[in-house]
Amino acid sequence: MSLMEFCWTLPVDPNSFAASIEQACAAESHRYGAVLVSSLPKGMDPWVLSTAIGQRTKEIRLLIAQNTNYTLPTVTAKAWNSLKTITGCRADLNIVTGSYLPELAKHGKPLNHSDRYKKTYEFVEILQLLKKGKTSFNGDFFQINHADVTPPFEAEDSGNIFVAGSSQDAETVAAFVGDRYVVYADDVNTIRNKFAKVKAMGDSCSRQVKCGIFIDIIARRTASEAWACAEKMVADSTYIQRRLNKAYVHQADSIGVRNHGKYFIQDDYKVDQHLWAGLSQISDSVSLSIVGSYLDVITALKRYEEAGTDYFIVSGSRNDREIERIGQYVLPYANG
Repeated sequence: MSLMEFCWTLPVDPNSFAASIEQACAAESHRYGAVLVSSLPKGMDPWVLSTAIGQRTKEIRLLIAQNTNYTLPTVTAKAWNSLKTITGCRADLNIVTGSYLPELAKHGKPLNHSDRYKKTYEFVEILQLLKKGKTSFNGDFFQINHADVTPPFEAEDSGNIFVAGSSQDAETVAAFVGDRYVVYADDVNTIRNKFAKVKAMGDSCSRQVKCGIFIDIIARRTASEAWACAEKMVADSTYIQRRLNKAYVHQADSIGVRNHGKYFIQDDYKVDQHLWAGLSQISDSVSLSIVGSYLDVITALKRYEEAGTDYFIVSGSRNDREIERIGQYVLPYANG
């Protein structure tokens, strides 16, 4: 079994440049393998921010999100390989398909869910072809003729393409043209079944697809301290925050985001051992949190690993030294 890999999620905020640089450097010092740079409209441009981070770090990888509704695969390929050239091949892509129709409509008429993923399939397929050299492609959404990438891809480290999404359409894209598949965290049995399905689909065409989850972590010296912190986060939120988040969850054209809604009917939001859905009340980007002592968190991570999880995209409170605690007391022992 390969070692678990950990990626820290950087803040998404138009004024978060200094915080992103600080957290990326902290993640590198605490031996996280990568940082996730979001492509959400409310954040900074991911390529500009990733370039700045790459110039201020030496080893940590950059996982750059790309929304297939907002760009072309040829443009993404050039930006990706340019950044890899600058950073010493430290860049990977996280391909997202987009789900919030009012936001997508700002850039044109949104496609329906199925067509958006058909477009994403072509997008990723073209990226994989461009890794190999000059490419022509005639699809329903993209047509290119003798396209190549300058600077060219280096064969020894062409980078990984992550595909994010919880729907069957996303599973298909990841299994047949992606390198890795990532989803919002769910209970362990659901994750086990989903990943087994994707890996079997990949095996059917001689492809080995690794799988990962987006997971929030609230870790403290004792379980009681961790739970007190978790409950305070929700207690400090406002009624308006919770109502707006619930409205977003129900409006999003996303299987993963809509799944958050199933936790709203649980009084204590406890989903499984050490797994809590409380933050799904106030955040559209958090499905589940691992809450507990450092040993509890390690135990929960290992349960996910046994269920087929190779990669963890971790989030946590940026104002509460979570990145340091996880780096000091969880990561060094998670693969022990």
